[in-house]
Amino acid sequence: MKINRTIFRQYDVRGYVNVDLTDDFAYNLARGCASFYKKKLPSFKTVSIGHDARLSSPSFAQAMIKGFNDSGIDTIFLGMIPTGLCYFSMFNIDVQGAVMITGSHNPPEYNGFKVNLIDLPVYGDGIGG
Repeated sequence: MKINRTIFRQYDVRGYVNVDLTDDFAYNLARGCASFYKKKLPSFKTVSIGHDARLSSPSFAQAMIKGFNDSGIDTIFLGMIPTGLCYFSMFNIDVQGAVMITGSHNPPEYNGFKVNLIDLPVYGDGIGG
């Protein structure tokens, strides 16, 4: 799988749907996140996943759920929610991380992933490393 390295931004992963971001990419991103989570927090066991209303978001969420589950990480699927509610989940349910699938303010041909560990965003070298 060829990955456009420019999709790894300072605070999220963001790119064109069906070009940079596919279901296969979302699956592999979850596998990579699972590895990262377990390295940073060996007791990591559960991640919450939410998504926005973009047409690609539900299938990306399902691909991520499969990727996490195949990596031994349990998932709590939050469904279609605002980003703030995904962050809220980190403080109010028994999870050690969260992923919000959202294109945020970008045009509809984009989507993205906001990755969080415990109660902080994964950013900088952590997001692309």
